[in-house]
Amino acid sequence: MMIISDELQQKSKAFVAEVEPPPQRINLPTGSSIGPVTKIAPRALKPNPDLKIVKNKEKPTPYPMAKTTWGEKFNPSNQVPGEGFYAFYFDRSNPTQLVHKEHVGQIGIDYSYNEFHGINSQNFAAYWVGVITTHGKETIEVKADDGWNAFRVIIDGAVVQEHKRSPAAGPVISLRTSARRAPRSPEGNPLVTLMPGDHLVEVELINHWHTTDFSATFERYAKRYKDSELKNKITSLNLGDYEFQYVSVYESDGQADTTQINVSRRNKPVVLVLNSYESVNWKINNPHNTTIAAVLHGSYKGGSTAYGDLTDTTPVLMKARHFADTWGARTCECRGGRFVCKSMGASTLKDKIQSYGNGRLGGITAEYSASYLDVPAQILDAAFERKNQIKEAGLAKDKALCHGTTGFEEMFSELE
Repeated sequence: MMIISDELQQKSKAFVAEVEPPPQRINLPTGSSIGPVTKIAPRALKPNPDLKIVKNKEKPTPYPMAKTTWGEKFNPSNQVPGEGFYAFYFDRSNPTQLVHKEHVGQIGIDYSYNEFHGINSQNFAAYWVGVITTHGKETIEVKADDGWNAFRVIIDGAVVQEHKRSPAAGPVISLRTSARRAPRSPEGNPLVTLMPGDHLVEVELINHWHTTDFSATFERYAKRYKDSELKNKITSLNLGDYEFQYVSVYESDGQADTTQINVSRRNKPVVLVLNSYESVNWKINNPHNTTIAAVLHGSYKGGSTAYGDLTDTTPVLMKARHFADTWGARTCECRGGRFVCKSMGASTLKDKIQSYGNGRLGGITAEYSASYLDVPAQILDAAFERKNQIKEAGLAKDKALCHGTTGFEEMFSELE
């Protein structure tokens, strides 16, 4: 994710002017998050030997300098794109042979076995290089997936995050930041403060599993809101007659953990509530120009982002945790006298979401995983309410039967 300088914009004939984003988020690259982006004039940028990373005087954070980076092999001329990243992919069993390179909008890869350019997932390795341009003193949150892999995040030649995890290595070695005293987000992600200017970003990845699922993002650090704070914030907006639209996935099924949502035409302003277990980068598409009054997003793992077709003044608020356990359709079963449901019921969810303001819950969209969703998938109208009441009544009987509390006179009532 890039903040693009005016100089680069002027150099590019292909540049299409974008709406300036709200102050709580960084400009995203143009183009699809899962494919090539518009090519803007590349240029050479070397690591800054003086380090524009701000160090806390009271608690020094001396990030170690990388002795070498993979850029010396794949990008010796220090070329960076005007937007996005240059990506270099290779098989670590033959590191001298570059398999594929491309220009991408975001750092991310998701595949199994040898489905990506024939590279065995357990031997997959990649190098990404790009630039962050800050126009003022900015605190950036670095978010990267720490799975069965090893990776380094390098900014201005300094290793700000390093992670190592391998099935063959035994104990997990995970350095969330390269300096013990470095500031972190509540989820443990590195927080790096940068001074105004261009900052060279390099990410190196070595995978160790039969699936490869990795992404890295660089976002302006956002405040995490508590439930009470969210309610006060939404109430203070004085939105009038509006509705909540609830969207939930366990995880993203898209490249770079991106899930795109397509907002349908609605006859009143909408407050989007985006919920997930894993971190998700929500890309909001609004082809019908529905009024999106605010966006609330939260995940159990933390670090999700939300961006897209929003106005300069649209509040984008991050919840401290996820909103609810709703990962797809609600199913329940009896397990040894315990009645277990995989997702929260619609009535309970409705009460939960409506507690954040004065609007009603107008729709629910819930899948276990997705790369693209139409919103809403289910409109909460009178017909839905009737069906839901019947469903909940049936589940209540199943629960009583599971717990052994069905009475003598109720035993055969469901057969009548």
